[in-house]
Amino acid sequence: MALLRGVNVGGHHRVPMAELVEMVSGLGFQRVRSYIQSGNLVFEADDAGPLEPALRARFGVRVVVRSAAEMAGVLERNPFGPEHTHVVFLDRDPAPAALEPDRSPGDAFVVSGREVYLNCPNGLARCKLSIDWFERKLKVQATCRNWNTVLKLADMAGRG
Repeated sequence: MALLRGVNVGGHHRVPMAELVEMVSGLGFQRVRSYIQSGNLVFEADDAGPLEPALRARFGVRVVVRSAAEMAGVLERNPFGPEHTHVVFLDRDPAPAALEPDRSPGDAFVVSGREVYLNCPNGLARCKLSIDWFERKLKVQATCRNWNTVLKLADMAGRG
């Protein structure tokens, strides 16, 4: 699956989902389908390597790719449970970094492989643990999804 960063949010990076699905299908990916308007694609492919450069060239967006098995692992490793949880998907293993655990009082995070689990009881909008902050500290590119979206994408990927 492909998770695009910053698509159709606040009028920026307008990417029509039908056009996105058509383009990715044209690259040879099978059973391509989107979920909501924020840049979530589920597909079948032997090699997703050509996807990121093609999407960056066409739409100018960043992309993080996960397999169905990797997404199942994301579900299993959640240290917080479903309430107020978001997952920041990283494009690669993060660089070692000293992250301030008290940067956003009341909120918590756990870095686990290529994911960061966020628990934001006061809402993500009030949280000081932004995607930009994680990108700078961990030297990665990233995108974030709420737990309900993660569940839905994992379900869609599992159905093949």
